[in-house]
Amino acid sequence: MNMLMFVGMEAAGALELWGRSEQHEMRKVGTTPKEMRDEIMATFYHCTSTDDKPQHSVCAKGSDSWCFYNRAVAPGVQPQSRKKMRVYFRLDSELDLVKTVYDRLTTDDLMSRCLQGLTQNRNEHLHSRIWKMCHKHRSVYKRSVDLATATATCNYNVGYLESNFTHLFGIQYTHAMDKYLKHKDSSMDAPIKRKMTKARVCKELKYAAGAF
Repeated sequence: MNMLMFVGMEAAGALELWGRSEQHEMRKVGTTPKEMRDEIMATFYHCTSTDDKPQHSVCAKGSDSWCFYNRAVAPGVQPQSRKKMRVYFRLDSELDLVKTVYDRLTTDDLMSRCLQGLTQNRNEHLHSRIWKMCHKHRSVYKRSVDLATATATCNYNVGYLESNFTHLFGIQYTHAMDKYLKHKDSSMDAPIKRKMTKARVCKELKYAAGAF
């Protein structure tokens, strides 16, 4: 997310909410697509608010809210400046582009599929590996993202041992390194060690985003 510059606890909290909101809403009984969409969109409006134009109506309310604005409003305190809280977009011209992505990811159809409770665990597992190598709350070059994605994908698909390419850098392969990579392979959940033992998928279930 090079278009975003998230700095400080409040911005990190908003970004984390984006990642957790879908899973959180799926676990709540009786959640509607609109409620799920509002919680996700709160992260966008929170980070695009200004002192002159606050947009925190869909952010969590109350004195324990993750939103600094609503947290201050609850007891009747004047909210601090947006600049002081360090929640902002790098370029205002990019707002429409990011808003378009949010809109596409929060349609009624997609939200309804997510509410079925069929999470994309494998995708999330791979994504978590990528973001551990390239933290998404920091602004980095595309080359760094590409390297993290390629490395994480290789490790995930064929294992740490098979995807080891230290020899390309002239690094001597040692017994300790071999032992470490084998340990990493044995402790991870990935296609290389996953075996289908039972057919647990209903015949009627077809591929759909958010439903595998």
